[in-house]
Amino acid sequence: MELIEIVRPACEPIFRDTPYGEVGHSHVAFEVDDIESAYARLKEKGVEIVIPVQDIPVQRFFYVRAPDNQWFEVVQPRR
Repeated sequence: MELIEIVRPACEPIFRDTPYGEVGHSHVAFEVDDIESAYARLKEKGVEIVIPVQDIPVQRFFYVRAPDNQWFEVVQPRR
């Protein structure tokens, strides 16, 4: 479970129809062993990539958006 505190809810939303600071905004995350392969597979299937692969010290991740406007995060932890 991930708990997120929106510190600045007045921030500019990434998508006008899905403001990140809106109460109730959430996403589901899936852990993978090979993020590059998962990214390529989803992109090949026409899934909308909304945030490309990002690298931070503890993990690599990217976001996709489903047809119902829900976000999904794909994560590869650094071990």
